Amino acid sequence: MSVLETVRTRIPAAMKSGNDVEKNLFRTLLGEVQMQASRQSIEPNDEIVVSVARKFIAGLQETITLMKSQDGKSSGNTIYVAETSQQEAEIALLLPLLPPTWDQTKIEAFFLNHESPLFEQIRDAKSEGAAMGLAMKTLKAELAPVGSEDVKAVVKKIREA
Repeated sequence: MSVLETVRTRIPAAMKSGNDVEKNLFRTLLGEVQMQASRQSIEPNDEIVVSVARKFIAGLQETITLMKSQDGKSSGNTIYVAETSQQEAEIALLLPLLPPTWDQTKIEAFFLNHESPLFEQIRDAKSEGAAMGLAMKTLKAELAPVGSEDVKAVVKKIREA
């Protein structure tokens, strides 16, 4: 079953089970997928679903971080705890939609075993940003499923070597 089909089947299942968080999350996700596909004049597909899910997860994680930084600064901190737990539940629902990504060890091995002197180019780049750009460009060209935070950690490790 495709990722798009999975999302489409989870909505009625969530409605039947009375899971409003799941129902609302997947309806919103599907709506955003359809809107992005419409903007690109293409049919909704798994690539768009994964892209939108990643953006949702990033936004939810940022919101959780901001809410936790507010925790204790307000007398209503129990609200923050309840909202962050809902957002953590939403992240847990979205994560299975994403393809498995390479871990830091595999990313580092890729750079070490690449045909070109990629490891040295990253290490000797003028800046952290230039090194990260080179790393991401190369990984993207290889269609490597990586998370930017993992790549950033590996680039930092290479530059410190």
